[in-house]
Amino acid sequence: MTHARLKWPGRLLAMAASATWGQVASAGPLPFREAVRAGDLLLLSGQIGMDSATGSLVPGGTAAQARQAMTNIVATLGRNGLSVRDLVQCRVFLDDMNEWAAFNQVYTSFFPDGIYPARSASGADGLALDAKVEIECTAAFPASPVRYGSGVAGAPYSQAVANAGQLHIAGIVPFDSSRGRFADSAMEAQVDQVLANLDAVLRSAGVGRADIVSATVVLKDAKDKKVLDDAWSAYFAGQAYPARTLIAGADWGRDDLRIEISAIAALPGGHSR
Repeated sequence: MTHARLKWPGRLLAMAASATWGQVASAGPLPFREAVRAGDLLLLSGQIGMDSATGSLVPGGTAAQARQAMTNIVATLGRNGLSVRDLVQCRVFLDDMNEWAAFNQVYTSFFPDGIYPARSASGADGLALDAKVEIECTAAFPASPVRYGSGVAGAPYSQAVANAGQLHIAGIVPFDSSRGRFADSAMEAQVDQVLANLDAVLRSAGVGRADIVSATVVLKDAKDKKVLDDAWSAYFAGQAYPARTLIAGADWGRDDLRIEISAIAALPGGHSR
């Protein structure tokens, strides 16, 4: 479990010994690579709005830094023979969720055909170099993704993207689509709604709970861990647990939003646990 207001200097990528290392660009003296290829996946380190020519953050606030971060991602993809169409999942961290609309305006401009990767997002305090935004993505070889659903209220992301034997599921929040609103603020209700939404996404792709291989759970308050763990145990009752990362101290700019879960599931013919 990580509980530090999401204060990380960068994204360190740990790969299994069986991973196939692709040609990647150096990240200078920093202790991580720009990108690492593992089988059919290209895992990109988190990008901030840094201009590689100057080594400094670009001026202009969140929108300008978001544009530079996405430009950096496009450049990394290009150096590996890929494009934004090959992205299957992204994770976004903003230092101020009041800038969410400004960020999304920039983000959508990089997907002119409206075909988005899965995505999760949260507020984060203490990004590297006091950056306004950081974006971490995963792309896939070859480019043949199948996308399921759209984001909540038409937000610019796919609810899930299938590629290379894996289903990359965007961050799921406790939104009750049948009532058109978020679940009650009680943690028990929010966890139940998120897990019900996760089931719906899995069903749409023809898989189930047993096929989940990893999950990232982001909480607003670490005190909610006990409620989460109880619901998690019931959800996977009689089944093997997936790998899990738990992060507390997130902020989505809403007082009534307390949890988000993103996940990866194995598709038929893919790897299994």
